[in-house]
Amino acid sequence: MSVSASLKRNLRLLAAKYETADFMKEDPSQFMHRYTEPLDVEITAFLAANLAFGRRSCILNCLEKICQEMGGSPMEWLLSRRFEKIFPDCGKSFYRIYSHRNMRAMCETLRQLTVEYGSMGAYCRRCYENGDCAKQPG
Repeated sequence: MSVSASLKRNLRLLAAKYETADFMKEDPSQFMHRYTEPLDVEITAFLAANLAFGRRSCILNCLEKICQEMGGSPMEWLLSRRFEKIFPDCGKSFYRIYSHRNMRAMCETLRQLTVEYGSMGAYCRRCYENGDCAKQPG
């Protein structure tokens, strides 16, 4: 799949606008930039993207709490199931529409994808290459 010159130009303009230190100070994307290992970045970015709705201050507080629990290695936190500590198997609200049980299930699914495929990105690539992502349910 090739990318048109117009799309490349537009993506570069958007990156120049939003990938700045000033913008990231108040954006959930700041959390993934704390890590350098690709899996740590992927895990953090996925969690941040799923929680990035609502009042920014609430989003940032919630993500800060998760990052404090993950420590220096989100991958190790995920693979060792330490997420169960912060997300007990209960219906109590964690953030907006997400309960602790929802977050635990999200982390467990992400853990399983990481164990089986190496990363969420590898899983998505495999689905795309196999044509699975175009299939309709049922």
